[in-house]
Amino acid sequence: MGIWYKSGVCMVWMIWPLGAAVTALSIVFDMRRLMINRVGLSSMGWVVACVCAGPLAGGAYLILRRGARRQLVEAVWRIAGDQFQPVDLRRARLIALLRSGLVGAPVFHACMKQLDAERPATGT
Repeated sequence: MGIWYKSGVCMVWMIWPLGAAVTALSIVFDMRRLMINRVGLSSMGWVVACVCAGPLAGGAYLILRRGARRQLVEAVWRIAGDQFQPVDLRRARLIALLRSGLVGAPVFHACMKQLDAERPATGT
């Protein structure tokens, strides 16, 4: 048994499932934080992907996550209004979306950052 530990084979068999489990939990936590049901796959689909591909599934998730987050921000702006709406009205709508649980904190903060950047340009 000591031979397996010295060659590192046993360590790989222990680290790979641990890395897959951490990756799966991270993906599920991130999806819940974003308040999104699917990023290419459902949460359970990502868990299965992590079991099959291990930590490599995390790279695929990160690639798909960027587009999903962008779509979330665009959807929030469709609901909250565009640049032709007053900034205070859009801010109030964003806060209402957050309080009602329809928007996750990361998307809310990204939208608020855009509003704050827009305020000096509008002169209000």
